[in-house]
Amino acid sequence: MRAAATLIFAALAACDRAPALRMDGLGDAKVGMTLADVETALGPLVMPSGIDLNSCFYVRSDKYPGVLAMMSEGVLQRIDVRDGDMATDTGVAIGDPAARVREIYGAQVEVLPHKYEYASGAQYLTVYGPEKRHAVRFNTSGGKIATFQAGNAGPVQFVEGCG
Repeated sequence: MRAAATLIFAALAACDRAPALRMDGLGDAKVGMTLADVETALGPLVMPSGIDLNSCFYVRSDKYPGVLAMMSEGVLQRIDVRDGDMATDTGVAIGDPAARVREIYGAQVEVLPHKYEYASGAQYLTVYGPEKRHAVRFNTSGGKIATFQAGNAGPVQFVEGCG
C-alpha cells in the first residue's frame, strides 16, 4: 500500500513539472515540425516580422521564458535554452556543474574547446542520440552550464545560431 501511494505521489508531482528538453524536442514540439505545428505545440509565437519562412530565424513562446526555437528551411531545427530553469530530460540545467554532464552521460560526451572562450577553459559538451541524428550540446563557462540546445545534430553545433 505504501509503495502504491509513493508511485501515485510521484506521478502527480511529475504532472506539475514543465516539459523537459529532449534531443528531439520540447513537449509536443518535435524537430522537423513546420512553424504552424510548432505554434500549436508551444502556444502563440513571437517572431521577427517580414521574415522569409525558409530562412533561418528564431521564435519564442511566452509559455517558455528563456527558450528559443530555431526555424530553418521551413522546419524546427533546434531548441535553445538560454535562461531560466528549463532542464533536459536527464535533469541538467543552467548553472549545473559541467561535471554533472559527464556523470550522467559518461563516455558518450564529446568535449570540444569553446570557439571564443577556450582560453578560460570553456567547452562544448555534446551528446548524440542513436545514429547521430539528434544531439544535445551544453555550453560551459566557469565550469558550469551556461546555455544548452538540442535538436538536429548539425544545427545543434552551430556556434552563432543562425549566424
